Amino acid sequence: YGAELARALVPSAESDEVAHRQALTAEAIALLDEAAEPPLRGIRDVREAAEHAARGGVLATETLNDVAATVAGGVETRAALDDQGESAPLLCERALAIDATLAPLADAIRRAIEDDGSDVRDNASPKLRRLRKELREGRQRVAEELRRLARKSELREHLQEDFVTQRGGRPVLAVKAGARRSVPGI
Repeated sequence: YGAELARALVPSAESDEVAHRQALTAEAIALLDEAAEPPLRGIRDVREAAEHAARGGVLATETLNDVAATVAGGVETRAALDDQGESAPLLCERALAIDATLAPLADAIRRAIEDDGSDVRDNASPKLRRLRKELREGRQRVAEELRRLARKSELREHLQEDFVTQRGGRPVLAVKAGARRSVPGI
């Protein structure tokens, strides 16, 4: 986003604007020289995601992870610039636009989303924890029932193998090609 803004800059004929831009640049250079530049790690362009969420849209877990990283990075940047208020007052003033009260939002997202952004954690809510536990238990019951069926003598002769396998994300029994009509199911 910063590169986009930099490319959009056009020279100004207003002496006050030129002086202001030069002062901002001088402050940034001074921070770099002192190795006191604000940390900008983790900050991503989440404008589109924020607009989507503002319209009531649902964000993917990876996008929520990006939002959390951006919020945390922004808050950390503001805090770092607040510490440099005397040597970089103009940059510090710019950083006031970063809402420091959003830090709990980043924390809440990080508690609810896996570190790699791949999924929502089981402990994101009590209801989700309960539902996922019920789902695991249901899958275990289905797998156990299939194992029980595979051990039945009347069905065993129609099976290629006597164990349960996975196909298309579902537990299945491997039925011999010639026995398809003898075993109900898909």
